[in-house]
Parts: sequence; C-alpha cells; structure tokens
Amino acid sequence: IVTAQPDTIAKWIELFAAGADSASLPPRRSQVGKKGTFSVSGLRPGRFRLTLFCDVNGNGGHDAAEPSTPFGDLDLAPGSKRQLGTWRITGCQP
Repeated sequence: IVTAQPDTIAKWIELFAAGADSASLPPRRSQVGKKGTFSVSGLRPGRFRLTLFCDVNGNGGHDAAEPSTPFGDLDLAPGSKRQLGTWRITGCQP
C-alpha cells in the first residue's frame, strides 16, 4: 500500500527484477488506486526494485521526463502483501 498525494495525474508503480536475470525480464507496472493501493500478479518469487512514477502523458509507461521516486528493493513471494507507508512524489501536475 502506498499513499500518494492527490492531483490530476495518474500514479503508477514499476517493478524491475533485481539480480542476474534482471536484464531479460521486462518491468511490470500497475496503476496506483485512489486509496493508494496497487496489485501486481504473476510475479515469480525474488527481489524486485520498486519505483513510483507520474504518468504525465497518460501512456501507461514510464518516460524519462516524467517525475519518479525510487522505493528500493523488495523481496516478494507468491501471495505476499506489503504496506510501504507514505511515499511523496512532486511534479505530478500537468
């Protein structure tokens, strides 16, 4: 669960596999809901890098010019749930 400041731009999380096979696995994305929750299914167990970004242009992807903030690495297992606390990101206004 992540709490994001309300504004008009959609917030997304992006997960990257961390480790030896990270280059061969594409990032996984999920839109952050109004209550700050998100869900990503179908992940293999392992370590992932998590980033929050503002989808300023509305394309569902993380473009280099869009504001983002890293959370860090997470160890995930099937069915795991985490509460990540409050995450602040600025520059999300159109």
